Amino acid sequence: MIRRLIAIYGIRYDPSMNKTTVYLTDDLTAAYEAFAKQDARPKAEVIREALDTYAANRVRRLPEAVGIFDDDEVNSTNVDDWLRAHWHPE
Repeated sequence: MIRRLIAIYGIRYDPSMNKTTVYLTDDLTAAYEAFAKQDARPKAEVIREALDTYAANRVRRLPEAVGIFDDDEVNSTNVDDWLRAHWHPE
């Protein structure tokens, strides 16, 4: 994939990226600045990498009801009939 870069104030940016602002603690700021300096990379790249890692490892929680009902005779077309016949709340 060929990415087109644009220059703003002498810095090259990928126009497909969105600019955002976040507020960080002093400790977190010092940590990511140290990582960037240690690896000789831009601070924004370190932040993007951290967010990419977080997003890739985040487990999406399914609603509790998903998978609790496993029955071949009940499906989306007859669930109302099944509930009327079998479900009797006290």
